[in-house]
Amino acid sequence: DKLKHETHSIDVAHWYERCYKYWERSETTVNGVLDGYQSLSESDIASSKTFLTNLQERYPNFGSSKACDCGAGIGRITKGILLPEFDSVDLVEQAEHLIKEAHSYLRHPSNVNFICVGLQDLYLVPSSYDLIWIQWVIGYFIDADFVRFLKKCRQGLNENGLIVIKDNCCSVESPEDDDFVEHSKSAFVVDDDDSSITRSTAYLKGLFERAGLSLLAVERERSSDFPKSIFPVYFFVVK
Repeated sequence: DKLKHETHSIDVAHWYERCYKYWERSETTVNGVLDGYQSLSESDIASSKTFLTNLQERYPNFGSSKACDCGAGIGRITKGILLPEFDSVDLVEQAEHLIKEAHSYLRHPSNVNFICVGLQDLYLVPSSYDLIWIQWVIGYFIDADFVRFLKKCRQGLNENGLIVIKDNCCSVESPEDDDFVEHSKSAFVVDDDDSSITRSTAYLKGLFERAGLSLLAVERERSSDFPKSIFPVYFFVVK
């Protein structure tokens, strides 16, 4: 049981402390929150906007009242994707200097609620959200906390709400996608520098099942601007 093994082999408090300290040192810029990959931001936002538009077309009852941006940094996703589509956004970020910058980056909008807390400790009001967007942050959860967080997200959705997760995976969804043969057999890869875990698509699907979520769609990020030196990026839609 990888979930149980991971939980017992990691000093949980130390794990999250290392994550926090890593991002506490980051610059309050797009380059800082993307860990040096500022060049990806424009194409990332563009592909995510297209993905969201396709979701809205596929699910006509999908609402546009309230979204949640999880692990938001300075608000890059809120600004580029969520605010143009939703009446209000809850922006969640644990690093105080990043959330302080988010106020300025977003020009102090009245329809954004800034929440400074780690996602493992986040409380989501039940039945509140049309969309919960979780990007490039799930690697900082240990499995047990990620499953608990997903259960809270499920409860936080309204009747027609959706959860979108966009993140790197250490293996690919189908063999024809495999540009990363050296990692394609790995269930997960741990990065000790920032205390993060990159999981395979199959591993993530198992965690979704543990959280009682249904997987509605999986799609690989296809932008040519994403270098082949990084793990492939996937969108997952669950509820």
